[in-house]
Amino acid sequence: MPSHPKLYAPAALFALLLLLHGFFPATAALAQSDSAAPLAKVNEAVVTEQMLTQELHLLQLEMAQRQASLGTGALRELRRTVLQDLIDRELLRQEAQARNIVVRQQWVQDALMELQQRMGGQQSFASALAAADITRRQMTERLQQAVAVRLLLQQEPLKGVRVSETEIRAYYDDHQERFGGADTYRLRHLMVALSGTADDARDAAALQHIEQLAARIDSGTPLAVLALDHSDCPSRGRGGDLGYLTADQMPTAFARAIADLPPGQISAPLRTDEGYHLIELIDRRVARPIPYHQVRAKIERTLRIKKEHDAVQAYLTRIKQQAEVLQ
Repeated sequence: MPSHPKLYAPAALFALLLLLHGFFPATAALAQSDSAAPLAKVNEAVVTEQMLTQELHLLQLEMAQRQASLGTGALRELRRTVLQDLIDRELLRQEAQARNIVVRQQWVQDALMELQQRMGGQQSFASALAAADITRRQMTERLQQAVAVRLLLQQEPLKGVRVSETEIRAYYDDHQERFGGADTYRLRHLMVALSGTADDARDAAALQHIEQLAARIDSGTPLAVLALDHSDCPSRGRGGDLGYLTADQMPTAFARAIADLPPGQISAPLRTDEGYHLIELIDRRVARPIPYHQVRAKIERTLRIKKEHDAVQAYLTRIKQQAEVLQ
């Protein structure tokens, strides 16, 4: 047994490890039936409607902390997934109990402090406990179960999880598009806007104007000079200079127009909903791949999370086969 369980865990496992169903009260909007109504039976333990609605409420609070939200409709769609998660947690709790996992009180206190920090500090944590009508002692007992499950997972499915240097390097080589960055392009732009409601006459006039300007450029007048007097783009004061942009930061039509354009060349007139455009590619900076040593740790975490998730799921499948689960 490890001398001290790690107090961090992959995000994919965090819900399994904390075992916090029942931590927050259900809201009226989420309640759907008798709170004590059994939804599933895991050996001799029962998963109730109250546990499910409380867990859904916890998800809602977590989204609020991230300044996001899930509507009631979206939360209802999660019911089946969350119910399965509750069943999995109970299976793990029972397995940890059956294996007589020993939990030191210091580990529980460390977990309590970790949770307190995640909740925004001591005052926010105390307010959350009060709102949930749960005492610190009750929360400590729940965390003791969570630490026991964490130890169980470390001793069983996660014990043999390894990520080799060969796997990390292969992932880097096979996913260069993720580590190559993005090319940047310095553009100069001239636009003849389609003012008001575009009709055939306005469209024809704008096209004629842009073609006349293109002809002047072909005759030697710089696009920057023409942009100062003729462009309807706010960049006209800079001679149409848009600075450096990635393909994702510019309109799709612009990206297509400059894809094969050599630096110093100007596109043919192109049309968008805003008007007609001439695009000059001043410079192209080819992105350099991010060095392997800078992303190695991130790749290792990604691969480890995937392996740990798969290992836990396989472990759950095995213990489910030995349990009586009724839904």
